Amino acid sequence: MTLELRTFASPSELAEYLQREADKAAAAVGVHLRQLQEIKSQAEKDRRAKEVVYKLLGRKNSGDDTVRGQEAKLDVVGVLINPDPEQLQTLIEQLLESQQTKLNAIEKVSKSIDPLFREELGGVTISVITSNGVPIKLCISTEPSTGIDKLTREVTVKGDGEKIARPILAR
Repeated sequence: MTLELRTFASPSELAEYLQREADKAAAAVGVHLRQLQEIKSQAEKDRRAKEVVYKLLGRKNSGDDTVRGQEAKLDVVGVLINPDPEQLQTLIEQLLESQQTKLNAIEKVSKSIDPLFREELGGVTISVITSNGVPIKLCISTEPSTGIDKLTREVTVKGDGEKIARPILAR
């Protein structure tokens, strides 16, 4: 889990950020759904092909299939060696579930802070702590001398110009 602090000059900037994150998550869901369909289709073709081969050989498919991918564990990372379509299907389903959960969380946050977006609040700074791109805490500062933004400096990220707050480091 990655926590980040992001600062926005207005509720509309926060709304734009949430919309971009929701769009990214929705696009990822779409991509993974297509991948899942392709993998399911391939898994079904492979299953039918194996059945035909076993019938030709006069054997039953015992489920003890040496063609099946092997899994190894390297510290905290699992490694699949020559994964079969069923294993890929499981991986994509897990990825899809994770992206859908993120999308749902972003949409829930957007809905819950909707009152902030109804009026343009001038002179406020909104700092957001995110966990894997999903806001978990908002700090709204209405006074220039207060707020978490005074503990950070802004760094502009390449690409979309989104600002990510980074801690001020003592020298």
